Amino acid sequence: MKINIFYKIVLLTIFTFPWHVYSQVSGTITDVNGIPLPYATVYLEGTSIGTISNEEGKYTLELTRNDDYNIAYQYVGYKKALYNIRYSGSPIQKDIALLIDDNILNELTISADREDPAYEIIRKAIKKRSYFKNQVKKYEADLYVKGVVKITDAPKKILGENVGDMNGILDTSRQGIVYLSESKSKFYFQYPDQTKEVMVSSIKSGDNSLFTANQFSWASFDIYAEYLNFTRSIVSPIADNAMSHYNFRLDQVTIDQNGYTINKIKIIPKSNSSPLLNGYIYITDEYWNVYSTDISLYGNALKNTFLDTINIKQVYVPVSKPDTWRLFSQVISFKAGLFGFKMAGNFSYIFSDYLLNVDVASQFSTNETFKVEQNALKKDSLFWKKIRPIPLTEEEQKDYIKKDSLQKLWNTRSYMDSMDRVNNKFTLLKLLTGYSYEKSYKKTSISFPSPLSTLRFNAVEGFKINLNCIWEKKDSTYRKWTIHPVIEYGFADKILKPHISAEYKFDNYNQGIISFKAGRQNQQYDTRDPITERNNTWNSLWNKINRIRLFQNDFVTLGYRKEIFNGFYVNLSTSYTSRKPVFVNTQYSLRRKDILYDENIPRQDLDSKVYQENSYLKNSISILICPAQKFSSYPYVKVRDVSNWPNITVDYESGIPITNNSSLFHKLKLKIKDNYVNARLIGYFSYNFEANTFIGSVPSYFADFVHPVGNQLQTPIGTDFSHFNLLPYYEFSTDKYYVQFNFRHHFNGFIFDKIPLINKTSLKMVAGCSGLYEHYKGQYIEPFVGIENFRIGPIQLFDVDYTWSFDRNGYRDQGITIRLTQLLNN
Repeated sequence: MKINIFYKIVLLTIFTFPWHVYSQVSGTITDVNGIPLPYATVYLEGTSIGTISNEEGKYTLELTRNDDYNIAYQYVGYKKALYNIRYSGSPIQKDIALLIDDNILNELTISADREDPAYEIIRKAIKKRSYFKNQVKKYEADLYVKGVVKITDAPKKILGENVGDMNGILDTSRQGIVYLSESKSKFYFQYPDQTKEVMVSSIKSGDNSLFTANQFSWASFDIYAEYLNFTRSIVSPIADNAMSHYNFRLDQVTIDQNGYTINKIKIIPKSNSSPLLNGYIYITDEYWNVYSTDISLYGNALKNTFLDTINIKQVYVPVSKPDTWRLFSQVISFKAGLFGFKMAGNFSYIFSDYLLNVDVASQFSTNETFKVEQNALKKDSLFWKKIRPIPLTEEEQKDYIKKDSLQKLWNTRSYMDSMDRVNNKFTLLKLLTGYSYEKSYKKTSISFPSPLSTLRFNAVEGFKINLNCIWEKKDSTYRKWTIHPVIEYGFADKILKPHISAEYKFDNYNQGIISFKAGRQNQQYDTRDPITERNNTWNSLWNKINRIRLFQNDFVTLGYRKEIFNGFYVNLSTSYTSRKPVFVNTQYSLRRKDILYDENIPRQDLDSKVYQENSYLKNSISILICPAQKFSSYPYVKVRDVSNWPNITVDYESGIPITNNSSLFHKLKLKIKDNYVNARLIGYFSYNFEANTFIGSVPSYFADFVHPVGNQLQTPIGTDFSHFNLLPYYEFSTDKYYVQFNFRHHFNGFIFDKIPLINKTSLKMVAGCSGLYEHYKGQYIEPFVGIENFRIGPIQLFDVDYTWSFDRNGYRDQGITIRLTQLLNN
């Protein structure tokens, strides 16, 4: 079985290193007993130029000219050391042993009935929080990032398949580095919260692509913000409401080399299962700014079964008098586990050369937040050896060397062909997962679905086979060709239904795609397929209930879609469609054989003319607007972030009749949808609003009506919150208009965090309401409550809702819906 690893191999360089050189002060930072101090801070006093030590306590600091330098050495819980060094052009070895901080707290008298002094210090820091958060309106800085992710233990097999050594990644102890990368960037900030990173240089062990996890925006941790956003909103220890969530204890007071009095304050969460931090915050007297942090967050507080712990260490340094401090270094470490793999990693971020209050407006002319330069990989190992501020550990050095050799091997055609021969072998597991045949060197593949998904049943076609495959070819600019031929045959209707679709992605950056579809297919009247074939198969065979409603469609469709400019997407299509009704052709079932299947008619109360054979020429345009959409740019690739504004969709479709006595219609739809609105500690909510109508004449045929997505299954597939739980299929379909709303609030752990035992699980409470108003039938409303995030390990399986339904006549029904994830739709 082919195991995906995070990243692969480093690109061999093209350009030579510049002729000017740097020299270094280097050494090891330890305590007085010689124990290395990892991630200690080293910087030139009075500047933001510096580095941090690596895991082994080793450091290097670049010096560019002959001069006297005051170098500061700093580590949380130890005395800051300041040394004057005379640099004359030769490398300097300087080992440092830091002393544990003297504690002048013992000189203070704290009586048993007196409030701990930490609370008054925190109150003063809270008062100054907004001041320091908004102090600097704009700046730019240099940013160095090093990320390392390791497998610390790996299983030998997954689902019966050998894991092996993951193409040479794992050693004999089942350990190995799966991601090692360094990068240099320019970082820009503009008030109130705009940031941009431009990555100018990057190197990755075992990977020659420009995709990287070395983005500070992914790990930005602003201690001055009220809430820190992970998968849940975390209360800052200096938020306005921090006293309601934390206890504080003053553990130490020290004075550093510059005369700053530093208060070491223990952060103690009042609830271990709530989204709160543990650890220490260091605050200076007089200015009440944050000096440094050493805080942790646990997976159970985030309701994350993959994550064990996250630790964040930050150091701030003064960059302008009297009280302007900026983030100098941040180290995020984590431990996690997945499918028997144990992992650990750390990402180090070092800021330097701050330029405060400079003009950065040109960097924010678009909503681009991250950019990788085209030539970012074209720096050789000598360049990185000269400029990296954090020395490589011995393990990291070996990893670069090993994967430099492996990368040459992995990129050869002979190696790719040999791996294809292994991965292309058929195994019994592929009966469940499907089979793919790849030619990696040519970037070509053909895949076949699992045989278990090719046999389905419905009352119109009987047992139906669906034979299909997908052929794909890509190129180095991420253009892609896709062909998907399908042959369907029903043993009851005895009709062969071949159809084919083809796509050409000609512009990956702007998602430009030309598509073609043609053939014959039995389709649902609501072409969004509200009833999955898998669900209908079992419901028909076991309960003798055939919910799916089909018509035969002979069609030819041409399509074009593209992002015209950032956040503005257009989808055009034109099609010929010839539709005719189909009928129940079998009464087969495993049980309840005395019951007959219902007719293949969505609604019995409508005139039969709406189901007659008809032909149309259809043209449609769909416009999707994502206001203020932020994005990251890589060569040929654009990664879109979730907007803080709702997405707006406007759809228009015209139907030009080819059949006599059929009406010309114009269908219009407006949709406003937001999947995530942060409600801070009480979770987040999603909402959807839709309005559907016809302009002028109403459509002649039911397939052209507008249809709310109903549900009559206890276990539907998918978690789209804009679908109803108890609304019968097609009951509110209309040739006039309807408006719809959906609201779903995810409490995350806000409710269940307070319930013993349940707060140890990943379960979360949800509640909400859906409703619609239709021209003929009036209103329909569904309030519900539920529990989500039932899972095995990291795999989410299903959510459970309990729903009540009401219409204009009052109460209608109630019931449980177990909404399965798409993972189970196989």
